[in-house]
Amino acid sequence: MPDLLSSGASARRPRRPQWGWIGALAVVAAGCSWTTPGTPPTRTVSPPVPWTPTAVSLVHATPTALSLPDTVRPGGATAPSAIHPPAPFRAGRSRGGSTTWSTTLPVAPDLFPSRSVGARTFGFYPPDGLEVLLDGQPLRFKRHAASTGTWGYTETLLLVTLEDHVTEGGLDPTRITLRWPEATAREANRHHATADARDAAFVQRTEVTGDVSAAGLLLAAPATATWAITPPERAVLSLHPRLLPPVILTPETSDGATLVVEVTDGAAPPTEVLRAPLAPGVEGEDLRADLSRWAGRSVSLTLRTEPGATPTHDLVFVEDPVVFTPSDHPKRVVMAFLDTVRADHLGVYGHTRPTSPMLDAFAADAMVLDQQRSVSPWTLPSARAVLSGHQPEAWFDVPSLPDRLAAAGFHTEGIVANAYLGPVFAMDRGFSRYTYVHGQVATTTVDQALAVLERYPDRDLLLYVQFMEAHLPYDEPRAYRGMFEPPAPAGLRLTRSHLV
Repeated sequence: MPDLLSSGASARRPRRPQWGWIGALAVVAAGCSWTTPGTPPTRTVSPPVPWTPTAVSLVHATPTALSLPDTVRPGGATAPSAIHPPAPFRAGRSRGGSTTWSTTLPVAPDLFPSRSVGARTFGFYPPDGLEVLLDGQPLRFKRHAASTGTWGYTETLLLVTLEDHVTEGGLDPTRITLRWPEATAREANRHHATADARDAAFVQRTEVTGDVSAAGLLLAAPATATWAITPPERAVLSLHPRLLPPVILTPETSDGATLVVEVTDGAAPPTEVLRAPLAPGVEGEDLRADLSRWAGRSVSLTLRTEPGATPTHDLVFVEDPVVFTPSDHPKRVVMAFLDTVRADHLGVYGHTRPTSPMLDAFAADAMVLDQQRSVSPWTLPSARAVLSGHQPEAWFDVPSLPDRLAAAGFHTEGIVANAYLGPVFAMDRGFSRYTYVHGQVATTTVDQALAVLERYPDRDLLLYVQFMEAHLPYDEPRAYRGMFEPPAPAGLRLTRSHLV
């Protein structure tokens, strides 16, 4: 990524930055026209000091040995093309001789387009390629299955509305079939025998569960993966293991699994340094194993997964496994992305109204860049350029800042609230963990960001947060109304636009 300061950008207020516990902070206004007041003086910035990381990310390091099961689907079956709801239907609203029936969604909710694209329209549109059939005959889609002979969905439920004479005695789930090639393909890619990728490329992956995308290792039990490493001084292995839910639900569920971490030093027997039982539906927790006794020695590090009584759906996912040395002064980079904020409407860039007093106060002791431009008037290409240092068209061809820092052992985390920054647009690429909730309010984002900083007090960290408060819909908090303009004239009818 180019060094912006040494490639022609100018800076002002060349005081010594007062970062406190933050290693660096970049505040970016994007998706807007970037205007610059005046021509500030320039200064020369020395080239960055070379840095050699000692941390080892197992997501980016090549394993020396792998042993993987072909599949952990029930009975070893492949992913079905015909999907039946595993739970019974319940009768709901009844009117005009028809009843609306509901059951748990038989596929992962994050597959649905408005869940991933993010507009506040969940359930308004059918996903591409999804068919719902009754006794082999297709039903029409209607939001909330609002009319007879239709299907719909909510964030957790599949809905069908049928004439009562069709469902006397209840609705047997085997009569309803979903055909959805995308769901079948996603389920197949969770299992080594049917996945597109093989071996290390299969294991080292990014998985989306609900609103969270995470990079890690898929080690469906029973599996083993081994790396040759030389632990640094005071080394620890940090990881976050959990069980993934299947993409396509079945009546059978996981009965739990166990993650075991072992170190082998030469011809000595393996030493177990961590054993973690995992239960389905439990998020899990951050775990650490002490590797300091092997500092400076070439050893083998093995992650092994053990199934419960059966291996069914034992999809063990080990999030963000890294060997590193804890530090009292870790490197920390925080990027705050202010969506649709104009630079010339901020006090730090010369606006006469006090629109940004807290940011202005921070900027008084910080480096302020004056000669920056947004490459585009909208969010997606702007963000790609900011995170890569390249034109947005190169996003899939060049490493991004999160890519590079994650490979160097940083924990890279993003918390965003704009639909165009969601995983569906590959904006989670390179992040250890990426949380996306469309339209999330700033207070929640800040609380989550502070929790991330507390969660990694001794590890190098990149934290990227994005705020939507200045974006449409323009509905300022009541406390700010009338701050810069008088109340609207009496009789003026105000309208409110919504982002969809």
